[in-house]
Amino acid sequence: MGGGLLNFVMVWMIILALLCYCHKIGMLIDKGRTRLFVILPVISIFLLLPLDISIFSLRALSSFFLSWLASFKLLLFALDQGPLSPRPPLSLPLFIAVACLPIKIRQNPPPNFQELVNVNGNQDLEKLVNGEDNDTPSQEVPKKGLISTRRLKYFIKFLLLVSFGYLYTKEEYLHSKIILPVYVIHIYIGLELILAMVGTVARAFLRIELEPQFDEPYLASSLQDFWGKRWNLMVTSVLRPAVFNPVRSLFSRFMTKKWTPLPAAMASFLVSGIMHELIFYHIGRRKPTWEVTCFFLLHGVCLIIEIVIKRELNCSWGLPRVVAAPLVVGFVVVTAMWLFMPTVVRCKIDVEARVEIIAFINFVKVKSNNPICLKSTIRVNDEPYGHQYLVPNCIQSNPVNFYPLDFRKVPAVIATFLVSGLMHELIFYHIRSQKASVGGLVVLSLAWLMKLVVAAPFLVGFVVATSMWLSMPTAGRCKIDVEARMEIISFINF
Repeated sequence: MGGGLLNFVMVWMIILALLCYCHKIGMLIDKGRTRLFVILPVISIFLLLPLDISIFSLRALSSFFLSWLASFKLLLFALDQGPLSPRPPLSLPLFIAVACLPIKIRQNPPPNFQELVNVNGNQDLEKLVNGEDNDTPSQEVPKKGLISTRRLKYFIKFLLLVSFGYLYTKEEYLHSKIILPVYVIHIYIGLELILAMVGTVARAFLRIELEPQFDEPYLASSLQDFWGKRWNLMVTSVLRPAVFNPVRSLFSRFMTKKWTPLPAAMASFLVSGIMHELIFYHIGRRKPTWEVTCFFLLHGVCLIIEIVIKRELNCSWGLPRVVAAPLVVGFVVVTAMWLFMPTVVRCKIDVEARVEIIAFINFVKVKSNNPICLKSTIRVNDEPYGHQYLVPNCIQSNPVNFYPLDFRKVPAVIATFLVSGLMHELIFYHIRSQKASVGGLVVLSLAWLMKLVVAAPFLVGFVVATSMWLSMPTAGRCKIDVEARMEIISFINF
């Protein structure tokens, strides 16, 4: 457990350094191809970094935060769009928080907010087609009087998670068709509670108002309402400018504006499915079977059919929410059990989660003589590493290391570059007696970080760009180039 935490800390140190680099690039380079070219290596790193985290829960969250949200936000940032490109620009702490966390700063709504369509990117797809919302609108701005109600709902959901934990201990007495729906609900509640905790901490430290991450998806009156306005709104706010708008603009050349949102919606679901496959690969290290992608494509097709029927029949009514909500949630749960949950089971996410919880408790209670016991033997077959781990009936206080990674050389390498940077500062000081800066240290450290996963052309470009940013200003301030030219000319004349 301790070694896994060290891996996690090292990965996020790399992330912070790379986000500092991106923030500076945004100040030095205008939007367009050049900024996109220098940010693409960072996006490539974010797609790979979660593989270096050995703790299951931290690896899963980092994959979602980095490989999906942060990568798309940086892609939009390169084009001066998305949550990282407001006016005025974000400060460095805000930039880092918004980039790597599932949060979005709440913007002040305009006076005619209720009359606009898709102002904040969280409206459903029916508005994109009809210009109106036939569903009962979800609550956009939570009022202070509802804070206690929201906390009560979170407490109830936490109690549900606790009850699920007790239910899992009796799993051998339950049919799989009962356990699978519990897993689906568990994933939703766990994800919502984690994102809510992250948002609460970010709101407290940054003192900003944030958009809600979920809006009671179990009350959705249609698939459009579910996916567009209630479920995982951070993903919705990123997919809209990154996928939906470009695809809609592309198809506007071939079809009427009335139907362009339909292929754009399918493209959004396709990208969502592919990113889920990547997250599951990070978690389980298993070759994708594309069942998860089929799950999202199925929902995309059903959503489009729903839009077309309402459009063609000019429906201005719908089923009462008390009837529609169970139908929508039931459809999502059933299709998730069919296409989504097999991947969860195949990656042994449920097994790893339970083993990790027990390992963490035993790690905290390392001196206890009562380690927590499992009722049965669990085998976790980790194909990429070619090992088979056996979790015994009673896990001892030293937890199993499922993904052994050797990071013992990392502190030594960082110390080497630290000394190298300090010696460069001393050399510059000897040349012109100028006050030292951290430029030499930072550029060398960032160069090493990039070398971890980026090919040579990207590495050379990164070294040149960061040298122009951090190292060359010191050389220019010391007038090394001027003195070098004068000495060369004097030598030639001599």
